[in-house]
Amino acid sequence: MADLATWITVQEGRLGFAWMSRPTRDEKDEWIADPHTLTTGSWRYAVLSPGQTVAFDSGTICFIFCLRREQTLALS
Repeated sequence: MADLATWITVQEGRLGFAWMSRPTRDEKDEWIADPHTLTTGSWRYAVLSPGQTVAFDSGTICFIFCLRREQTLALS
């Protein structure tokens, strides 16, 4: 079975995309157990502008963020 992936393209405003870079098995297990208390790992982020796309594998530990003062629209 092939892995699935997904993507996000920003249409309006700016959108932040953050992910854990190369998580260990222990970090993955910790995140699965309780994602709200995870404090380890090497986190990376990118701020996307309109027209930019990020693609990532399924199972990627990630989150998105945006500014309250800025309207944002993204497709996935």
